[in-house]
Amino acid sequence: MILRPADLFDQFRPGYVPCLIAGDIKYRNGMLELNVMFRTSDALTVAYADIFYMRKLQMDLIEMIKQRTDQKELIKITPGVLNMFFARS
Repeated sequence: MILRPADLFDQFRPGYVPCLIAGDIKYRNGMLELNVMFRTSDALTVAYADIFYMRKLQMDLIEMIKQRTDQKELIKITPGVLNMFFARS
């Protein structure tokens, strides 16, 4: 994921930048699954924003795939699980 300076202001929670440590995107059984790990010192305060951003990323990827493919199985792709793991800093 690439964050631009404008992302600090043009987002759901202005000024917040998720601290993503690792991510894994998989296509399985017609679904796009996303597993991510964050570094955070307060998951209760920022977890809702992380969930919002990661689900949006998942949906944006699905839309890009649908627009750029001619394969029937990829046109029917749907969002799969979104697993999030938090590590203390």
